[in-house]
Amino acid sequence: MLHEVFASNPDFQSIYFRPGLNVVTAARSIDSGERDSRNGAGKSTLLEIIHFCLGSSLDKSPLNNSDLSQWSFGLSFTLPYSGRYEVDRALCKPNSVSIKTSPESKASQVVSNKNWTDTLGEKVFPLGEPNPNLSFRSLFPYFARRGADAYSSPFDLVRKQSLGPVRVRVAYLLGLNWMDFQALENFDSELKGLTEKRKALGASEGTLNAERLKLEARVRRERDALENFKVHPQYQEMERLASELTAQIGHLSEDIILQKERIDRYKEAIAQEVESTSLDVERIFSEAQLVFSDLIKKNLQQSRDFHRQIIENRRQYLEREIREDGHRVLEMESRRSSLIESRAEILSVLRTHGALQAYQRLSEQHSKLNEELVIVNHQLGQLRKLEAEIAELRRKDSDLQERASHNFQEMGVLRDEAVALFSEFAEELYDEGGTLLLELDPRARLKFDAYFRNDSSQSVGAMKVFCFDLVVATLWARKGLGPGFLFHDSMIFDGVDERQKARALRLAEKVSRTYGFQYICTINTDQIPWQEFEDGFDLNDYVIRELSDDGPQGKLLGRQFESRSRPGQ
Repeated sequence: MLHEVFASNPDFQSIYFRPGLNVVTAARSIDSGERDSRNGAGKSTLLEIIHFCLGSSLDKSPLNNSDLSQWSFGLSFTLPYSGRYEVDRALCKPNSVSIKTSPESKASQVVSNKNWTDTLGEKVFPLGEPNPNLSFRSLFPYFARRGADAYSSPFDLVRKQSLGPVRVRVAYLLGLNWMDFQALENFDSELKGLTEKRKALGASEGTLNAERLKLEARVRRERDALENFKVHPQYQEMERLASELTAQIGHLSEDIILQKERIDRYKEAIAQEVESTSLDVERIFSEAQLVFSDLIKKNLQQSRDFHRQIIENRRQYLEREIREDGHRVLEMESRRSSLIESRAEILSVLRTHGALQAYQRLSEQHSKLNEELVIVNHQLGQLRKLEAEIAELRRKDSDLQERASHNFQEMGVLRDEAVALFSEFAEELYDEGGTLLLELDPRARLKFDAYFRNDSSQSVGAMKVFCFDLVVATLWARKGLGPGFLFHDSMIFDGVDERQKARALRLAEKVSRTYGFQYICTINTDQIPWQEFEDGFDLNDYVIRELSDDGPQGKLLGRQFESRSRPGQ
């Protein structure tokens, strides 16, 4: 139960709360300018201050304003079974909270904001072991919704909220066996994580197995090649020598051809050599009827003998050259044969041995293939392990579903209590009534919905939020737990029919008074359905503060601030 909201600055308009219905109104004065707005009077700021004193972050808060940097805000309240608290929190030191446990106490205890929210979780919602989906800060907003998104659905506080945590919180708030839905949420999260890991592997088991078989075959082939590979220490030198021998053999072959062509020319020259004789001369003179003298005949014979000797000498020279060239050809052919034999021996070695660099390249390739095979085997092992874990999880899911279904049926009384309260409240607002749907889907996940018979307007949606929150506040008040109050911003009444608006305020007064909690709301004066109140109900009796835009004195903070955030906050 709230007692007071206050601030360190004397301009602040402190708010004092009563049991039951508490209304804070905001009026727009006749003289206010176009730039003035009831939204600047401080209705939503009051809600932000309560959240801030109860541990909320300053991120995106309108309190995160440089003009307020030296302000601190305080809240006085009583918790069932825990007594009264007075907390004070400075905007310039948001990580620290000053706490008094009684109004008379002069000593304050300073704790961290985290310790403060942990304490609230223990006192307001007996949470027990830490839970990622259940904390004071995740549950308290259902008793004091902030922002338009929070009024769009009874179950969601922000748009696109993950369904799993919402199931756990709704079950907890309605008194159902939330631990079953937490276990199912843990299962869904674990299964999602395993599925994402399996997807990240990027291949099916069949594809990875085919790749493994291909790599294994290549590894075997290259391993055999390595085992049979003989490294010659002078492989490069032998390659160079073989190349030189090939060049020498080529040169010798060219020389042999040249020598043989020379021998052929010599033999042809010998065959074409013709011996000149004096008979030709004698025949010519005879035909000319000339008679040689004995002296002339003697000279002719000498000339013939000389010419014959020249031919004989040339023949002997050519035959000697032919013999010598033939010997040289034989020597070169013998040399060439020797070189060819030497080269053949070297090539034989090169064919059966390899260079160290070649061996290293082959070894590196073999290592690379082995690494690829290790990776594929690891991926295949991971995939099979993930498949086994997923299969085991699915078997576990079956057990969880059976347990959740059993407990859900066992807790039918508590479930029916929430459903009955919602129907009761809905009938107070609409003649057609409404229904809170709580059931399990085929996988035993909690399904929830709220609807009215006339469910066609946005205003009806806001009244779903109103009824659901009233159910939650009532259930917790019955247990003597919870924050002891329910706070609705004026936006819950935006667009709501005047008749339903009046009924909602009257219902909130009756229920909060009956079950001993506070219903606090802010409302614009032109939203108040004065003509629709019945049975002598006067809303003025429940107004605890009237705010306006008629100058600074009418605003909650006692002054007008520009909407700007402090840097770095």
